[in-house]
Amino acid sequence: METFLASAGSYPRIGAEPKHQRLRKAYGCWERGEITKEGFEKIQQSMVKAAIHEQDKAGLDLLTDGQIRWHDPVSHLAGKLEGVKIDGLLRFFDTNFYFRQPVITARLQWKGPLVQDEFTFAKKITKKNR
Repeated sequence: METFLASAGSYPRIGAEPKHQRLRKAYGCWERGEITKEGFEKIQQSMVKAAIHEQDKAGLDLLTDGQIRWHDPVSHLAGKLEGVKIDGLLRFFDTNFYFRQPVITARLQWKGPLVQDEFTFAKKITKKNR
């Protein structure tokens, strides 16, 4: 039987050490208008590259972007639909999991592929998964 190694779920984007807080700090700066959307995207891309590199170094067969751009499993996809505004944090049922609440402001419409750009970027970084 052949073994196939892959990571299931999201990559740990934020750690305890200050050097692992880069993404969280950048997100706060972007929300406050201190950096541009493009500047924030560059930071996310560098985090994706680091996640893919670490997975490759660990010997995984299937590499992913680690869902670096996903703040949570709800708002990431909902926020890409027309007619949705992403609001503040909301507790998921009675757990310690919080997500950014999508608020429907108009008729929902699909604007285009939801994760194609993220997939394409990750695919360019590695020769695996082709």
